[in-house]
Amino acid sequence: MKRSLTAESEEVRCARRAGAVIGLACLLLLATAADGGAEPSLKRLFRSLGMFSYGDAAAPAPAFSLPKLGGGVVSLEQLRGKLVVVNFWATWCPPCRAEMPELETLFKTYEARGLVVLGVSIDTQGAKVVGPFQEEYRYSFPLLLDPQEEVSRLYAVRSVPTTFIIARNGNLLAGVLGPRSWVSANSLHLFDRLLGGGGSNADAPDAAPGPSPAAP
Repeated sequence: MKRSLTAESEEVRCARRAGAVIGLACLLLLATAADGGAEPSLKRLFRSLGMFSYGDAAAPAPAFSLPKLGGGVVSLEQLRGKLVVVNFWATWCPPCRAEMPELETLFKTYEARGLVVLGVSIDTQGAKVVGPFQEEYRYSFPLLLDPQEEVSRLYAVRSVPTTFIIARNGNLLAGVLGPRSWVSANSLHLFDRLLGGGGSNADAPDAAPGPSPAAP
């Protein structure tokens, strides 16, 4: 059966992203080298989940505003004071789809304590494909549309899923390439720490503007 041009283009994009481990690995090395400021136990939690932490190198997360599936716009600035998980994903990405139920569970578990989960779709067809996906699965956290990948470029995303954790003060805390178990014991312990105070970067004072994840 002849495949559509759309399907082929998505496969090409997926193949291109497969080589992105090298690019994000640079972020991992830089952030790991600079994470000496994080509390030792918090560092262990990040590492146990395969995350790189920004530590003393933490800088404000790149600001963005994106349309939300179903209407309206969500901006990162309006979420200041919340702990934000930004998950870059696509409907054509099996690992993305596989981890979303756990992101939903994470969101429902900690929403009342100030956690926000944002699912940023990079599908080129936008609502045309994300809409039917949401109708089937009905996730309660916001699904945002980034069909031109403008925001994903701001965050140096070259492969999906890629996830960032942004502190209450708007600074980048950590990031991870690839899917994770968001409801494992270590994951829940991490979010308990980040949402509970405990002196982590989640409650650090605002820092001066610095380089974004896309900076060389």
